[in-house]
Amino acid sequence: MMRGVLANLSLATAMICACVVPIALLSDAVRFSLVPPLAWIGGAIAFLLLLRIVFDPKVRRGVDTLNFAMRDRRRETGRRIGMLDPHWGLFGRNGGDGLLLAVRAVAMGEFLLVLLAAKAAGDIAILAFVGAFIAMELSILYAASNVSAGLIDPKS
Repeated sequence: MMRGVLANLSLATAMICACVVPIALLSDAVRFSLVPPLAWIGGAIAFLLLLRIVFDPKVRRGVDTLNFAMRDRRRETGRRIGMLDPHWGLFGRNGGDGLLLAVRAVAMGEFLLVLLAAKAAGDIAILAFVGAFIAMELSILYAASNVSAGLIDPKS
């Protein structure tokens, strides 16, 4: 499990975004008062997480190891990974603990639904994207930190 202020703040932001998106679709007051500041805050947190993934050498080594493992330990393109894969799928055990997996699934589902919704404006779509992006980044950080700690076997 990832620990730290940034990880907890990011998970809380992703959960808040996931809660606000459906309410903003129904209420214009919520849409105009909460969505813009949440999108900016979430965007800043997503940017910080992205910087950590790219520039932290420990995380970078973990991501490279995960990439190799997901390609079935081959240099070239490996096997296709399905959504229901027990290791790497949407609810796979290498992608996070229970709360992170649930938030990621809800945020990704909301993002797809907002893209299909006729009423959804750009600001709601941006907020849904930010929530899903934060959840995906947290899953990457979770898996990378666990493979670096030896909790995930890259050969599985």
